[in-house]
Amino acid sequence: MKLSTQFGRRAAWQDGLRRYRIPEEQVEALGRLVAKAADNELYQANPRYLAEQMGLPERAVLPLLVTAVAEGLFTLGWQVTCPACGAGGESAQNLAEVDSQTQCHFCHFQFVPHLDDKISVTVTATAVLRPSEKQHDDPAFRAAVDARLGKTPALALINVPDFRQLIFNQTVPEGQGLGVKRPVIFFSDLRQSTAFYHRRGDADAYH
Repeated sequence: MKLSTQFGRRAAWQDGLRRYRIPEEQVEALGRLVAKAADNELYQANPRYLAEQMGLPERAVLPLLVTAVAEGLFTLGWQVTCPACGAGGESAQNLAEVDSQTQCHFCHFQFVPHLDDKISVTVTATAVLRPSEKQHDDPAFRAAVDARLGKTPALALINVPDFRQLIFNQTVPEGQGLGVKRPVIFFSDLRQSTAFYHRRGDADAYH
């Protein structure tokens, strides 16, 4: 009976992901991971580790996790890492709790964290996925994973197209900004547009 109940719960949350048109192989891969993973593997988990365990590329797993967070299957964690001593601070559950200027609790170094550098994202399974398991923190395990795979930058998850639509409560307060250390500038030009504007006139060509 217990096994039947577990599979029933699993089917329910999988159907929730399918409503977002998540590819079936990704839904099934997440189901297999949830079924076999130890509880510490799903606590403040590095998305890169989950991608590795599911046998999927990180670029596919991040949109899956955004949808899973929106469905209440995972909660987010945002962690700031000190650039001086490498110590990680407490994990905030909302971007609004991450200060644009911070001080390390260990070495007292003051620094400005960036979304693509020193701010990383983790996910923790909720009771919807693991109703019988207790959250179990294993700092040594997480540190070993981060050292091997590297932490997942916060910007990688924020840049997922559906992030702002599905996780709309994760916003930075007005007047406070979390910067990007390595911005990307994209310039695009329409071929022969100068001649076109000259021939048609600015207003007509723009229209």
